[in-house]
Amino acid sequence: MPTTVTDTAGNVRHVWQARCAVKDLDEGLMFDDFSNYMGSGYRTRTLYGSQAGNRDWQIGMPTLQGSTLSPAIESVHGGTTTFEKYVYELFHYNKTTGEPFVYQCPRTEQYYFAEFADDRLSYQRMLTKLYSTSLKIQQVRLPGISVFDPSNVTELWAHYDPDDFTGTSWPDGTGNGNNLPTVTGDVQHVANAKGGQKVVRMNAAADTGSLTSTLDVTAYDIIAVLKIRETTFSNYGGVVTGDVGTKALVGDNGETKFYRFAENEPYQYWMNGVEYDKLDMQAPMNAYGIVHLRFPNGYAIANLQLGTDRDYTGRHAKVDYGDVMISNSIIPTNIISELVEHLATKFQINTPN
Repeated sequence: MPTTVTDTAGNVRHVWQARCAVKDLDEGLMFDDFSNYMGSGYRTRTLYGSQAGNRDWQIGMPTLQGSTLSPAIESVHGGTTTFEKYVYELFHYNKTTGEPFVYQCPRTEQYYFAEFADDRLSYQRMLTKLYSTSLKIQQVRLPGISVFDPSNVTELWAHYDPDDFTGTSWPDGTGNGNNLPTVTGDVQHVANAKGGQKVVRMNAAADTGSLTSTLDVTAYDIIAVLKIRETTFSNYGGVVTGDVGTKALVGDNGETKFYRFAENEPYQYWMNGVEYDKLDMQAPMNAYGIVHLRFPNGYAIANLQLGTDRDYTGRHAKVDYGDVMISNSIIPTNIISELVEHLATKFQINTPN
């Protein structure tokens, strides 16, 4: 397991190292809501806070020996230490600095900011001969910073992160090798575009830019951070398409919305967590937004491309791309919530939750 990870602001964060010193683990998920049962018996409910919920982990640990019998692990301060010293040092660091550490959930291998839930650590009980040590750590969130790692979402077929754009290609960050290898025309790599993050900018000076490939995919979820740099679409600009028949996401000329692209396919559309009707798929015009398309039966895209509409001439989108993610199976709703939250945090985009 890694000793550190880098958050979306570029800070190096310590990762909890005592995973192998765990006897049992109880993972919890909590939501804040308000429920009211009316006089007629009907219930109303309002969810407060994150749609991804808040996690905590109750960790049961065996005796944490301070002798040389205890394996050496990486300390929060650098260098190696024993398990019992590690826990004590990390507890002291967390409480005195207020800085969280990173916990990698054993169930999903996903990363979360975390802190100790208790204000008191029973140091002596770590040294008893019974399996009596118990710690609770809980998820915390930092404004504008995330450590969520999309590469751990197994349903993703491809993840295009602007940090990985080379100028001549856009590599796939999932490790699946689904790279966009061909950059044509007016395509720029822009730093500090939104929330301190880079974007890939298409067609700023000329309507010539595109990223093309020979990749074929049956897409189920497409999630992307986009900014359409217009008040209304000036053409049927392609945002996510294939090279001939597939028009997954295309601007509607003269409108502020996307064209009803897959007329004969069942699909759903959200922007910034709000679902829109198929005939009113509002686009993020002159502002960054998070767009999500779901095709429950899959949607075949041949020769995936970004920034241009199929094989038409002059249908280039004036668009900034943040992260672009495409799945080849349905992503569970709880993971969708986490991905949207991660992107909203990374790019500092306001969403309802």
